[in-house]
Amino acid sequence: MRLGKRARAAVVGVAVMLVASGLELGLVRSFEFLPFPKAIEPWRPGEETRAALAAAREESRALPRPERAPARGLTLVIVDGMRLDVSREMPSLLALGERGRFDTARADFPSFSKTSYATILTGAPGPRVHGFLSNYRREAVPVESLVDVAREAGVHTRYLTDGLSWIPRMFPAFADTPTVDVGRWAETIAAGPHPHLTVVYFGEPDHTAHAHGPRSPQALEVSRRIDAHIGRLAAGLDLEREALVVVSDHGHVDRGGHGGHEEECLLVPAIFCGAGFGKGRGAGAGEPFPLRDIARASADALGLRPPAGALLRLPRPPRLSPLWNGLPALLALAAVAAYVRVRLVRPRTLAAAALGIAAFFGLFALRGYPFSWSCINEDAHIPLFAAEIVAFAAAGHLLGSLLARDRGPSGHGPTALALAVALAAALGAVCGPTAATALDFPQVAFLYHLSLALLFAKGLIAAAAGLVRPGPAPSGAA
Repeated sequence: MRLGKRARAAVVGVAVMLVASGLELGLVRSFEFLPFPKAIEPWRPGEETRAALAAAREESRALPRPERAPARGLTLVIVDGMRLDVSREMPSLLALGERGRFDTARADFPSFSKTSYATILTGAPGPRVHGFLSNYRREAVPVESLVDVAREAGVHTRYLTDGLSWIPRMFPAFADTPTVDVGRWAETIAAGPHPHLTVVYFGEPDHTAHAHGPRSPQALEVSRRIDAHIGRLAAGLDLEREALVVVSDHGHVDRGGHGGHEEECLLVPAIFCGAGFGKGRGAGAGEPFPLRDIARASADALGLRPPAGALLRLPRPPRLSPLWNGLPALLALAAVAAYVRVRLVRPRTLAAAALGIAAFFGLFALRGYPFSWSCINEDAHIPLFAAEIVAFAAAGHLLGSLLARDRGPSGHGPTALALAVALAAALGAVCGPTAATALDFPQVAFLYHLSLALLFAKGLIAAAAGLVRPGPAPSGAA
């Protein structure tokens, strides 16, 4: 009889692991954090969005344009990972803000680089339109961009970078751009041809901020070096006839990392200077404006029609079918029914479950991770992060079992984690397992992600307990 219980515990444990893994892969794959399994399609904008873009393109072409552009050229500088508070300490950026405007822009969630590049250069209202939810999408941007509009109007386009970047793959018009040493950028731009749209990309301080934090001495030193490069670039431009825009794609949390909904990740500096732009209002003054407005302002400065995405209003969130939206809840409740005993309602057991979950979240917080997507932003980090949270969940489960004095072979009891299973059910019913709904509920979706780890750990421990051979029966056992 005891062996039968163990076998059932192993089967149920494996089943719960498979359910939790499947739901987790559905969520993570929809963001394209992982390139597998191929059977799960990553999220893409729907047909309704594509139709709206086609109509907006026709509307854009019908708009009247000025006879003479305010600027004969525009240089758009993207500084990867410079946080707003750091930018306000950079002398060259502050000087440019005094000559023009130093504003604050709000990036889209998720606050990843490719998401922001797509928004900056297309003017589209976020990933619901351009489709870039992470840094792992490999295709070109499927939405008309500022580069496309410029080339259509006969404006010369070029791309300058201090290192490797994803922008040429996202915008293939830049793929044939020759390499130019950073010290000769101003000379290259001034030499023409005109009119021009030049996109300049700095890969720092992002890499250093990931490693050491955005306000570390190392990151501040790199930021000052980038600031000096921008100062030299601006000094070489004729800002009476040329326009200059400097913007960051995202910030960082204090420990280094981005992708989440934190203000320090979403709020970024945006400096407008030169022909076509008015004069300033102090560093970061005024209400933050959407990052997408950069494309429309740049097009206006060059006398171009706006990209189609810049004319779109933010589309309504997609509605999931009741079955799809409720599926995680149904599966989680099925897991509860499979192996939560009646005695789980005992106060001691519920208290042990609560303490076990608290131990899990405590370990997570002590590790220094934010409770958001800001901790999943590097390829090599994803499997390590997944292993860590499963280990934290297992530790919480075992602690709860000890507190409840539950030594049963199946590992039911406190860390059947009834509270965690209920959390998975409730969160799954709210946000569903896809990135499309996570855009509206980023924090809820991340807690759903963590609750699936708790479920997986529960299944793992139950399966392991069921597979261990029983020891000798206790003395006096029936």
